[in-house]
Amino acid sequence: MSPLRRATLRCGHKNSTFVKERPRRSVALRTKRVNTAAIQVMHDLSSGQPPRLALLGAGAVGRALARSLSQAGYTLTAILDRQAPSARELAREVSAGRAGSDPALLRRDTDLLIVAVPDGQIAAVDRAVARRLPELALAACLHTSGALPGSEFQRLAQAGVAVGSLHPLQTFPARGPSPALQGTYFALEGDSALVASLRAVVERLGGIPVEIRSEGKAAYHAAAVFASNFLPVLLRLALELLTEAGVAREQGSAMLAPLMRRSLENVLTLGETAALTGPVARGDAATVQRHREALNRSSPAGEALYRMLSLKALELALEQGLDSARADLVQEVLT
Repeated sequence: MSPLRRATLRCGHKNSTFVKERPRRSVALRTKRVNTAAIQVMHDLSSGQPPRLALLGAGAVGRALARSLSQAGYTLTAILDRQAPSARELAREVSAGRAGSDPALLRRDTDLLIVAVPDGQIAAVDRAVARRLPELALAACLHTSGALPGSEFQRLAQAGVAVGSLHPLQTFPARGPSPALQGTYFALEGDSALVASLRAVVERLGGIPVEIRSEGKAAYHAAAVFASNFLPVLLRLALELLTEAGVAREQGSAMLAPLMRRSLENVLTLGETAALTGPVARGDAATVQRHREALNRSSPAGEALYRMLSLKALELALEQGLDSARADLVQEVLT
């Protein structure tokens, strides 16, 4: 079994088995050749020439990228996934050259590899692909992680492959159709020349490229979590509280939907400071206290979250012009 196949099948395990590293001299020779290839590929990207792409990972993000790349006129030389049927199904849809779970499908006709796998598998892919470099003509490698920098491809970078990350700032539900990526912001990070060249790719997809500092990737991804992933959590807490008030779950969802839509519209239109309403914005300390008491009885975890969010809301209320005396009363019941 080849090293890449072992990593593909066992990349989630700490005790993955890999072959011995190649001699240093071979890596040095490879570095010189790949650097030249990387320069050419980045020149092609900047000038609008389509690179020869391959995709590793046919999950939710990988599917969305493959479809968008195909619609933009890019051709995928290969699609690999541990679930071979998933890779083949996607390959048929986007007319990719080869598909399956066999790492040997990644060949010399690939300039740029896009790795769309869970964060915990990136290092194993790095080790495995680096060992196969003598068989490839790989010039650049990207992963789609929102939280990790492109430098996770340590061995590939050491071998002269340009590395980076390309993260579409969009939500990708496990079920349902892939979201359209037109108008989506893409966070780019990594090798400076590669990032500059990738702007043309993102724009061809109809996306909007934004460069992110490597050291800021975790903070960037946490921002996305607050803006997207916590919305279902807040809805769940609200529904639980409505159940406490005697409202059926289905009716509760219907009641909250117009409120949530309008609130989001106001935030996006007016900005977070002007859109703030509610007891904290009014400086209504008595109502805030009643909320905390009710939450302590039914949901202590919800009460802790309510208190932390209310303290942040108080900052916005002060920016709105809330009287400092009323703000002090609210802070007193929150601390």
